[in-house]
Amino acid sequence: MIQISRRVAFYETDMMGVVHHSNYLRFFEDARLAWLAKSGLLEEYSQKDGLQFAVVDAQVSFKKPATYGEEIQIHMQVRKNKAKLVFDYEIYNSHQERICTGSTSHATVDANLKVTKIPQNIINLLEKQNG
Repeated sequence: MIQISRRVAFYETDMMGVVHHSNYLRFFEDARLAWLAKSGLLEEYSQKDGLQFAVVDAQVSFKKPATYGEEIQIHMQVRKNKAKLVFDYEIYNSHQERICTGSTSHATVDANLKVTKIPQNIINLLEKQNG
């Protein structure tokens, strides 16, 4: 599991002063990139000809609003589901109340956006991380 903290920026809120719903997907991506960095995969993921994870599905469920300036924590776990990687997320506010849950499913693709098998090093990493 990876956990990151960040403050809600003004530009991430709407006219009601709460985080606009579209920004939760950005928060999810922040957690995915943190996982890639922690796992030593960020450089490989960043290469033009290297590994890419194409989003094929995204689910978000809103529980409570987050507001400007609030510190949020994003918790994320990743697992293999057949030929896809599934990232599961929970976001908490500063009172440790769950404000959002969600998931994104990703197909592994090559530089030409052709779907490929999940590389063995990723499978090994997931087995190690998930016990």
